[in-house]
Amino acid sequence: MKVQRGDVVFLRFPFSDGSGSKVCPAVVVQSDRDNQRLESTIVVSITGNTRLVGKEPGHILIDVSTPEGKAAGLRFTSAVNTHGLFTAHANLIDEHVGQLSPRLMELVDAELRASLGL
Repeated sequence: MKVQRGDVVFLRFPFSDGSGSKVCPAVVVQSDRDNQRLESTIVVSITGNTRLVGKEPGHILIDVSTPEGKAAGLRFTSAVNTHGLFTAHANLIDEHVGQLSPRLMELVDAELRASLGL
């Protein structure tokens, strides 16, 4: 499945300790140019745990009660966790459910720069 930057997708996301994986949402952060030419894409995790939003860097709220939150296609208010970076082969992506707004992607970009020291 070809994806675009900002797409919200479900995929099998590995646990950081390598002990397994689970299907969860993520947002595509790789450039559209690379998404078209490569068989893999870079994503960051989305979690239902929102307690770190506003308290720790790297966490962006997706509030499903707002229009931009609804456009993300998630069932529950969630948080993008820019510390959860992963390169996924296209065949690991199960479903495309929505799109983050340009404003939310600007926040993701800023937190990625901070997380990666760029």
